[in-house]
Amino acid sequence: HSFPTRRSSDLLYDREERSLFIKPDMIYLKLRETYYFQPVITGAADQRVRWRIKEAEGGSVDENGMYTAPHIPGIYEVIAESAAYQELQASAFVVVKE
Repeated sequence: HSFPTRRSSDLLYDREERSLFIKPDMIYLKLRETYYFQPVITGAADQRVRWRIKEAEGGSVDENGMYTAPHIPGIYEVIAESAAYQELQASAFVVVKE
């Protein structure tokens, strides 16, 4: 029999369900305050994530998960997406108060 060749790192992760979540998943910040979100990926060798904010006025987030709150109070959704697995994404909510 010939089997397709596979990297050992792939075999390691086959038994575990892939998941992505953000720590913490909800925080309270003041206007323009910054906070570092931590993505947690299980079951996948590739740990890279892309960050974005759902709302246009929801502040900013850099490629490392460093979030800066906007100057407008509200509730904003920060989204992390796995760079390797499109189906993996998670949300965290930021309550921004004056």
